[in-house]
Amino acid sequence: MHRERMLAGTIRKRLAAAPFKPFIIRMKDGRAFEVRHQDFAEVSPKGSMVIVFDEDDSAIELSSLLIASVEPLKPETAAPTAS
Repeated sequence: MHRERMLAGTIRKRLAAAPFKPFIIRMKDGRAFEVRHQDFAEVSPKGSMVIVFDEDDSAIELSSLLIASVEPLKPETAAPTAS
């Protein structure tokens, strides 16, 4: 299996996890995209693209070939939760 498909599979698993845990998609060029809720990302059917949405509903398409890693979002950087 190609590395990019493995990373796409990792993203799919993180999006489906219950409970959901926020994560970061790091790109090979150094950019990073936070996914704070499962509604804010999608993986294409073949895993070649990942779409990440911002709070303002804008979207960016990421090529799976250019994803370097998928990491948990550190708790200190996670958005506060409502009590």
